[in-house]
Amino acid sequence: YSWNWPGDVRIAQCIADLGYGVEDDPHLHAESPEVELAGGRQLLVPPASFHHLGQEEVYRLYAAQVVYSQDHRFKADFASLALATVVFKEADIGLYFQVRLGYEVNISTNTSDASTALLAHAGNLTAF
Repeated sequence: YSWNWPGDVRIAQCIADLGYGVEDDPHLHAESPEVELAGGRQLLVPPASFHHLGQEEVYRLYAAQVVYSQDHRFKADFASLALATVVFKEADIGLYFQVRLGYEVNISTNTSDASTALLAHAGNLTAF
């Protein structure tokens, strides 16, 4: 091929040239979570993979979604909630908590434009 594209795009082109259909999958992300979630963007479906992740970041994302009991007999898998955003207002102390599950927690004293959008996106508020 004369064009210079990354390996995954080149492999997709080779498969298509063999006569097989190739589709994009919204669960597969071409960038890291930092890039994909920049500017308050939301993932529309739970992620299956990201490109450009280091070993520590892969482990951190896994550890944030899978929890074992101390004796390892029980396991809770929160993969379907990975990187979902929940916003909660604690009226008694006047703080807003914006949690992107498995990724970040932001605390503020008021709702900015981004927080207001996330409040609308979250639908219903969830108490912790």
